[in-house]
Amino acid sequence: MDAMPEWAQITVVAVICAAIFGPLLVGLVLVIRDTVRGSGRWGVNTRPIRCPRCDEPAPLVRRPANFRQMLWGGHTCRECGCEYDKWGKPIHLPEASEAAPVRPPAAPRRGDDRVRRQPRDVRRPPDRPPAGDDHA
Repeated sequence: MDAMPEWAQITVVAVICAAIFGPLLVGLVLVIRDTVRGSGRWGVNTRPIRCPRCDEPAPLVRRPANFRQMLWGGHTCRECGCEYDKWGKPIHLPEASEAAPVRPPAAPRRGDDRVRRQPRDVRRPPDRPPAGDDHA
């Protein structure tokens, strides 16, 4: 068998390199573009963000609440429940727009550091007669 001509070998290597490095180059361009714009899914936000509704700072360690947050970043505010992207812009979902807007929590009163529970009723119900006792 004859070996492949040199031009064919070069063509095969060029096609393989284009298949590998082409998508990487496109991804790099998208990351740079969205980082510079400060919006979009592909960018990287290095600045701290705050909730757009109640101004609560986002946690430093992110715990995604859903698949979209896991894949593209973003947070759900622990105070008011607002979901926002990694740039601090609220995410408008069809089901969220139908719901009433969530008000920010009231400012805590002086000396009220934590939520206090109401005391439980500790009374027990009266004892019942045994189930097999029929005297009627």
